Order: sequence, then C-alpha cells, then structure tokens
Amino acid sequence: MIGTVHGEMVTIIHQSDSSEIQCIANEPPRFTDIVFNQLLDGDQYNLSTREFVGAGSWSEPFDPDIMTQPVFTEMTLNGSEDSIANFGQYVITGLTENENNWWYGDLGIQDGNGLVPHTVIIPKIWNEYDYFPNRIIGGEFGVVGENSGFSAYQDQPFRTIYLDDNCESTISDDGILIVNNLTYVLDVFEATHSGTNNDNMPGIISGRLHFLIEGDTFDLTTHYDFVETDESQIQIPEIIELFQNYPNPFNPMTVISYDLPKSTYVSLIIYDLKGNEIRTLVNENQIQGKRSVIWKGQNNEGKQVPTGVYFYVLNIIDYSLSHKMVYIK
Repeated sequence: MIGTVHGEMVTIIHQSDSSEIQCIANEPPRFTDIVFNQLLDGDQYNLSTREFVGAGSWSEPFDPDIMTQPVFTEMTLNGSEDSIANFGQYVITGLTENENNWWYGDLGIQDGNGLVPHTVIIPKIWNEYDYFPNRIIGGEFGVVGENSGFSAYQDQPFRTIYLDDNCESTISDDGILIVNNLTYVLDVFEATHSGTNNDNMPGIISGRLHFLIEGDTFDLTTHYDFVETDESQIQIPEIIELFQNYPNPFNPMTVISYDLPKSTYVSLIIYDLKGNEIRTLVNENQIQGKRSVIWKGQNNEGKQVPTGVYFYVLNIIDYSLSHKMVYIK
C-alpha cells in the first residue's frame, strides 16, 4: 500500500484524531483540522497507515523559522476586494491573467504589507470558475514558495486564508478570526516537508485544512507559544521612512506603513487640503521596527469623510514626513 507519485502532484486529505466534520443537507460543510498532503514527483506515501514515508527530489524537511512574534490589528477582511490580498505577508500574482497559470508555473510572489502576520490572503476564492485553480494553488504556493530576495524584515507566511467573494470576516486585535459566510484556512505550522517543483507547484506534507462557516471562530495566535524567537534575527530599519498608503485611491480602508529605526514618540495625523486636522491615527511612544495602521476614511468623531485628497503626516520629535492619498466613496 505504498504509493509513489509519478508526474506533477497528487493530493491526499484525511481526518485526524482532532478533526470535526459537519455535513448537513442544504448547508455549507464544516471541516476542521483535516490533514492535508500534497505530494510531488517521487514522494512516497503509505495509504494504509496514512504516513509519508519518502521524499522525492522536490520535498525537503520543513521547520517554521519565525523571526517576529505576531501583532494583530483589528480589521475586516472583505472577500470581494482584491486589495485585501495586500494585507498578508506575501501577495500571490498571476491569479487571474490566465486560468492555467497554476499549471504553467506562472504564479508569482511579492511582498505584502504584513498587516495580517505570517499569512497569505486569497480573496474572491469562488468568484469566477476559470480562476478557481489559480487561487487554490496560489494560496498553497504562498506558504511554501521560494522567498529569496524579499524585504529583510519579512517573515515567511505559514498560513493561507481563503475568502469567499461575499464574506466580511473580521480579525480582532487579539488575533481571533470571526467568520462571515465562508472562510477557509490552510496552515503549515505542523508540516513535516514542503517544496515546489520546476513549475512552482507546491508540495505540503501534514498541513492542516479548516473549512469554516458563518459564526465560526479561529484563533490565529496558536502555534506561537512554543516557538522561541531569536532576537538576533529581527531586522531593525536603518532609517525613518513613511511609505505610500495602499491601496490608493481607496475605499473603504487603506494601510499606512512606516519604519522606526529606534523607539520614539510618534504622531500620525490625517489632514484635508485646507490643513484641517481630520483624524489622529497615532499619538504615543512606539518601539523600533516596522509599523502599520489602518484608516477607514473616518474623522475623529467616527464619521465618514467626503471624497477628496488628504494628507497623512508622520511626526517623530523634530522630523516630519508626509504623503497624499485619495479617498473615493
């Protein structure tokens, strides 16, 4: 009962001792803690014992290397917005240019904002039939694909969040994901092997898959308690830098990121074209590192601002940086 893969890949999923499965007529299925194995050419798997028994040319031992502990920001993940993908650690490119990009190895990876740490986000998962494979394989590729050449501060993601086109799932600042409609989570924290072949097709051994439905909650902070952080690996920015917000123009929200080379007092304020203060986003002492904050187009009273051009200004003691952005209702 030992099978060997000959060709691109074979996917095997099965229950674990902690799996929960709910299948009710006329309702979406709920699967949690399902073992996910995607085998590449040469990999061997024992179908009787459900064990991986031999690695081919593409699969290598996998050990999560976490540079920074996660810091979560309260936000809504709108599955109908392409820009939501940029809130993840990496962004997968090539999802919609051609429905067969996954097959031809034309999916790519680029830096995201990292606002949802250690995560790849794939919105519109069921938006268009032809692109289903790109989005599904793209999310897998994001957690095991080649990550050389990225920003020095960037951690590798260990989780993919797939969002249904019509969902608005939320994340609390404690890292709790609350599901609206359909949200799927694939994580590789417990994976034993991973890799990609010449066509960038992903291999994952002993990942975990969760199909979550309306009202379910999922703790994104799990798997970190037993991971020790090597402080010497944390990359501290060398200069103060304020980045262009993304997306821009934006609606309903945008992310403003900046680098702090040392701990200091910081203020980040939104102004209109007349110089009137609209919203104070940050007004506190902050530790060194890469920081991000969300603006949802609201003033200090919590009311939506009108469509127009706004400026955001970063003040650090006697140093000031600014950029302009466009809010569109």
